Amino acid sequence: MSVNSFREVKGIRFVSSGKIRLKDIEFEGSNNKARRVSLNPNHQNKVTESFKRSGQKPYLFKPVIEEITPEMRKAYNIPRSKKYLLLDGHHRYRAMQALGWASGEFDIVSCDSERTRRSFCLNQNVIHDPSMGASVDDCVEHLTWLIEQGPANDGIANTQREVCAEIENTMGALGKIVKEQIAAEALKRNGTKLQFK
Repeated sequence: MSVNSFREVKGIRFVSSGKIRLKDIEFEGSNNKARRVSLNPNHQNKVTESFKRSGQKPYLFKPVIEEITPEMRKAYNIPRSKKYLLLDGHHRYRAMQALGWASGEFDIVSCDSERTRRSFCLNQNVIHDPSMGASVDDCVEHLTWLIEQGPANDGIANTQREVCAEIENTMGALGKIVKEQIAAEALKRNGTKLQFK
């Protein structure tokens, strides 16, 4: 297993690592609902140059994929020719493509729910450099989706306590001020009743 940290999100299980054909992976950024920001061209060039010089170093983060289930195929409208969904490592995947690689090393995980999948994608994007990471709006959108799902559907209650707990669980790597900004915006957007200050 690479140095990727799967312990950050409950419900994600490491399955294996291995060489996977790029053509078997569904890349579309829209499947990573936590990250609406397009790929950063400067970062993309740096990753591609690094791979060109040194290959895919085994001690660095591997892109993360999940085997596509029938439910995922339907929800994301994924072609039958694809076997895996790219959850994290979009720049690394594109670098492999740009260099004409047929395959690359990937970590394969299994998510126990859509909530876990979304939380993992968001978690991986909040730990990035701010210019490439998830925005406050991405975080608020994630919290809003969880509130809309509600506790009965693997979401959260529309309470300040639950919103703040989810921020700590999923976005814990962010600074205190950013987390407070996310909480304030999520509470405002969802009309959440303040329980404490």
